[in-house]
Amino acid sequence: MARRIGETSVVELSPREAQLLHFAQNGLTDQAIANELGISLATIATYWGRVRIKFGPLSRTEIVAKHVQAKTAESLEVLQNEVDSLKQQLFEGNRESSLVMLGCYHHKEAVLILNEEHRVLFANQVALSVLERSRDEVIGRQMVEFWPEDRRDEWYWAYEQLRVNPYLESFTTDVPTVVKTPDGVVRSLTTNLTPYETPEGLRIFTVSRLEL
Repeated sequence: MARRIGETSVVELSPREAQLLHFAQNGLTDQAIANELGISLATIATYWGRVRIKFGPLSRTEIVAKHVQAKTAESLEVLQNEVDSLKQQLFEGNRESSLVMLGCYHHKEAVLILNEEHRVLFANQVALSVLERSRDEVIGRQMVEFWPEDRRDEWYWAYEQLRVNPYLESFTTDVPTVVKTPDGVVRSLTTNLTPYETPEGLRIFTVSRLEL
């Protein structure tokens, strides 16, 4: 089955088929994909056959291009729907909060908003790209879950200091941080944290940029 996103169809793929296209999109050969997934070339060929049944008799390059186009359109539509929802809030009285959120959506750096338990309440598209996770995989989880296991004590210590004194400058300005993607890639970032009191409690705005 395929869903319509504007004028583009998003083909529903199995998790393994999605992995196949993800690796192909990143330039891996079938042999390299087989090595990554720990399966045989014959199995890779079987998956390509299933994918072609869903996409039609297209070349590998055409399938990847069509998949990327559809996923991009889907992401843009989701983002636009969320922005439209926030704009609607402006007419419902929550003007300050909505303006802040709109600014976060369009920020060029990775933006997360955490609550006092350091659970993610909001992530813009840049942050999701850095984490290589979907919105559903990020919202509600503690930020420490995205750190490498051997660095988590460091996170807990720093954020305990921040909890005691949320305005401590050494923990809010140009803080070296790291995240770990689902594929195990560790990325270094520089993060600025801004505590923000709301009627619902303390919120911590984090703005991060990747270190090249």
